[in-house]
Amino acid sequence: MKRYHALLVLLLFLTLSACFRPPEPDSFGRWFFGEGKEMIMDNLERQEASKAQTDQAQAILDRYEKTAPGEIAEAYRRHQALFLAITSGKNTATLLRLEQDFRGAHEKSLRSLGRMHEELEAAVGDKTWQAVSARMEQKMSRYVKR
Repeated sequence: MKRYHALLVLLLFLTLSACFRPPEPDSFGRWFFGEGKEMIMDNLERQEASKAQTDQAQAILDRYEKTAPGEIAEAYRRHQALFLAITSGKNTATLLRLEQDFRGAHEKSLRSLGRMHEELEAAVGDKTWQAVSARMEQKMSRYVKR
């Protein structure tokens, strides 16, 4: 009977671990950018942005969609490599090299997304963008512990 329970627990563990496997970096980058794009456009509509403002915002988002998901994916890929090295007992030199690789990719994605947000703010106006940003922060703060 113990063997049956152990087998059942192992099967349950393997099933659950397959469900919680981290996403592939490229699909994560596309998903992350796509969710953000949708959230921005939805919140612009809630703020009753003009057609010209939403058209400009859409054009900016479409332009960044060509490069930003790849940059997000690369940062995520570098983070995975660093985390794997940490959890597999790599030495200090290796960890610091991987951290530098991650930092470079992370900074590149942050600069790109920051420029995109600045362009969106310029396109829709400070007041509208601040309202959109506040709504997004309120929504996302439910998922990020402070």
